[in-house]
Amino acid sequence: MKKIIAGIMAITMTTCVFAGCGDKDDSGSSSKGYEKVVTDLVKAANDKDADALIKCIMPDAVVDGYKDMLKDAGMDWDDMKEEFVSDFEDEVGESGKVSVDIKSSKKVDDLSDVQEYVDDMYDSLGADDDHEVSEAYEIEAVFSASEEEEDEEQTLYSYKLDGDWYIMMD
Repeated sequence: MKKIIAGIMAITMTTCVFAGCGDKDDSGSSSKGYEKVVTDLVKAANDKDADALIKCIMPDAVVDGYKDMLKDAGMDWDDMKEEFVSDFEDEVGESGKVSVDIKSSKKVDDLSDVQEYVDDMYDSLGADDDHEVSEAYEIEAVFSASEEEEDEEQTLYSYKLDGDWYIMMD
């Protein structure tokens, strides 16, 4: 199982070394955006949907900066996305599916580490970094894969930035 979760994380890190999932907080909704971003990430990985997965791992301004960096390096964004999906398939098998069970979540009171993470993410790509983290949660989750015998417990952090929820991939 560690191979599966590590694979998902490695793939997201291959595309970029940061995280986020644009899930607008809907105050009238019963779903918790800070947990939904985790399930959205797993769904995108299972669907082998590179666009949805990327949306879950980085804000639009960071995506734009990353695209510019790839272009300057003579690399193609669409090729990178195809490689992203291929890497995931290699890790879980073409028919493998991952599921997540969120066990608990706890609000993070001190946002300084999360804010530093966001600032570093934007700075590394030369993107406008005038963004302030408004909330963050520590999430305890159990990941299961259809082709693995053991589940894996993992601690994730989600944070709210400009009204969207993202996952810290550290």
